[in-house]
Amino acid sequence: MISMPTAYFSLIELVEEYGIIIWDTAIEGPGGTLKLRKSGNKCLILIDGSLSYKKRILVLLHEIGHIFYYRHQELKLRKRAAGETEANRTAVKLLRSFERLHGIDLVPEFVRFYNESNRGKKRSKFVLD
Repeated sequence: MISMPTAYFSLIELVEEYGIIIWDTAIEGPGGTLKLRKSGNKCLILIDGSLSYKKRILVLLHEIGHIFYYRHQELKLRKRAAGETEANRTAVKLLRSFERLHGIDLVPEFVRFYNESNRGKKRSKFVLD
């Protein structure tokens, strides 16, 4: 079984191939995505560096879902950033692929983490289709 830090850094390498920069830092909230103006399609994904590697994976996959869609086991850049629901659906597809590769089922934990981190906010509860 793959370790969480190894899985996290392999995801970073995958995304960096598309020109996406990942930055573990101190931020308010678990993560965010910024489009970098004047640098083409480059984006910066911020991840709360104080989170466990498992939670960083969940946040990173959600943020990837804002930038990419996942079809036929391939990441494709979106023309426009996706909303929360679309980002979550992409993250779940990626997590299911992750499970097939590494035997680690993180989908229930993703749903729980997302709903807990948005408790008290106007966002609706995320449920699997």
